[in-house]
Amino acid sequence: MIAVTISFFYSSVLARRETRTIEPIAKSIHLWTTDQPWPSLDSFDVTCEVKITLIDWASVLEIDGLELPNDCHIYKPSTRATTNMLFIGDSISSGFSLEDATSPALPLGILDAYPYQTANSLSNNGMDVEVEVVAYPGITLCGGMSDKFFCRSVWDATPFKPSLSVIDFKYVFIALGTNDVVSASEFSKTLLKFIKELLTTPQMKETETVYILHPFIDFTEPLDSLNIENLPLHISYESKPRKDIRIVTVPQSRICQDLNYEHTLDGLHPTVDGHKLIGGNLAKFVFEDLRVPDNLNS
Repeated sequence: MIAVTISFFYSSVLARRETRTIEPIAKSIHLWTTDQPWPSLDSFDVTCEVKITLIDWASVLEIDGLELPNDCHIYKPSTRATTNMLFIGDSISSGFSLEDATSPALPLGILDAYPYQTANSLSNNGMDVEVEVVAYPGITLCGGMSDKFFCRSVWDATPFKPSLSVIDFKYVFIALGTNDVVSASEFSKTLLKFIKELLTTPQMKETETVYILHPFIDFTEPLDSLNIENLPLHISYESKPRKDIRIVTVPQSRICQDLNYEHTLDGLHPTVDGHKLIGGNLAKFVFEDLRVPDNLNS
């Protein structure tokens, strides 16, 4: 299955973005159908940017050609300035949902998860955002992502060397710790080491801010448990990797504001509504942190 996102631009300004999942039939994909037409804007100055995302594990997509109506034309990809964001996390960031969950699963998979919900909130309010997610269900920071991020995959220890044409990420979000069973000091020490190594990679040369998301709340754990999500998180700002880098900690109270058990599938993994709530909360935090006019409440 693939997910198709169409962004509608009016006079080069993002007006609307919509995503749908499509199951290829008979080796062809028909984006425009009479029973479920895509929205349109009545203007001669409207362009549509189409982004196709594979949402199945280990899938391969081959495009042989494109068929368009006579009154449509294909243009080169736009060179407009976009804000690229990287999210690094675990099952929550990847949109993981249990097969036996009683609540509805995430129909768009990872595209329903909070990283894309955050991007949608930002994009729908004037900040053109593109998202990349590196997340594995069940992974920890300590002994997990701190090493695996720099490998070809979580199953392949071969070091990954990105090409020179990699995306430059302006903002990086790290959401790990829910699966870690270590002390807060050990977690913070590993996190800072991970950030230092992360910022030496080619795609981080333009990074301005690293957001550390406090581990998500687990409603199945007692409030006085010693899990990471219930411990204070301390980052040594004096030893940050680069002087031009901002390291910002996002409090759990901001991420999970208004979140309750009903917003989860099992007490931890969010439903679609839960992810939307988290994404909206994070978008508001980013707007405030960057001092961008906040249109999210208008």
